[in-house]
Amino acid sequence: MIKAKGSSSRHGGQKNFDLIFQKLPGISFWISETADINQNIFFSENITILTGYSAQEINSFKGKHYSLIDKEEYLSVRRQLDDFFDGSIKDALEVQYTLTAQKGKKIFIKENIQKERGVEGEINYYYASLTDLTSTKENENLLHSKMLEAKRLNEAKDSFISLLSHDLRSPFTSILGFAEILMNENSLSAKDRLEYLTFIYDSSLNQLQLINNLLDWSRLSTGRLKLQTQRLHAKLLFIIAYQP
Repeated sequence: MIKAKGSSSRHGGQKNFDLIFQKLPGISFWISETADINQNIFFSENITILTGYSAQEINSFKGKHYSLIDKEEYLSVRRQLDDFFDGSIKDALEVQYTLTAQKGKKIFIKENIQKERGVEGEINYYYASLTDLTSTKENENLLHSKMLEAKRLNEAKDSFISLLSHDLRSPFTSILGFAEILMNENSLSAKDRLEYLTFIYDSSLNQLQLINNLLDWSRLSTGRLKLQTQRLHAKLLFIIAYQP
């Protein structure tokens, strides 16, 4: 934050103000001439880098730099600002908003505003910093997106494991049932015994194939299984697949 001493030296102070703060990347400062925020205010030169507009252009806007706030956020932010500037007992305010710079560029701003009071508590002027948090906000949004994607993948994994457990478990009920019959029923005919054994054998082969497919999928997912491509004669494959 910066402070000015007395309105008579403000214009001279503006020169020092710019020299000190114009080289701070991503930060701009402003200070009001009086306690009336609607009057002319001084901006550090970085305001042009930040918004694409000169200090003179911004002062010509009806709402100063606040007129650049996105429409979706304007009313909410404006309400906070009006409460602060119109007699609030608070001496400091931090507000964040999206600002539309020149050529439509979106910038996420954190603004810290401070009141400078006189000996009797009257407000003499305001001063503030504008910090560009766009890259921080973008990283935050990216992290949030990655967290949502990780959550989605985790839910998909849980669903997959649930279905897999069902598919692996269900056939064993029948396999164990037929095996129990074979163990306990001595009066079974050779035909029935062969039929039950065939069912157990086929079901076991199917389960083994399922497990092998899962192992291949696991190795493929972790990069332990490498695919080797080769050219095939498409017509020959079609003939083999559909031959009577």
